[in-house]
Amino acid sequence: MSDTDEVTRLRATLAARDGECERLRVVLDELLTEAEDVFVCMADATGIDRHNLPEPFLNARAALTAPPAPSPWRPIETAPKDGTQFLTWDGHYGIRIGRCVVRPDHDDWLSYMDAHKGSSKGGIRATFWMPLPSPPQQKERT
Repeated sequence: MSDTDEVTRLRATLAARDGECERLRVVLDELLTEAEDVFVCMADATGIDRHNLPEPFLNARAALTAPPAPSPWRPIETAPKDGTQFLTWDGHYGIRIGRCVVRPDHDDWLSYMDAHKGSSKGGIRATFWMPLPSPPQQKERT
């Protein structure tokens, strides 16, 4: 399977999952609306203020209406090509640390890093990349 085919397959998979997520959001919205209606009926029957929904209802409604967080993964074609290390994703190995250095004498531009900063030529299997997270802050030992 070529890289282009792999990217096309992954994009189709993500689109299908987006559709599934939207259907789930609609079902959850309907269930939450029904639960809110039940609360209003119970409030009317018991004299509770029907406009004062409990916090779990408010939190659930806010979560359903919030925009989805953007994915930090970017198409591999946009990866830095100056030797900067970054996380890579491919369907065979999953997440690895990689770096890209374009060489005129070579058509293979991506290498993967091991824990000791050694690298191995890996071909262009990766389909997505994202920047490395910041290292943890370490306190000085006294």
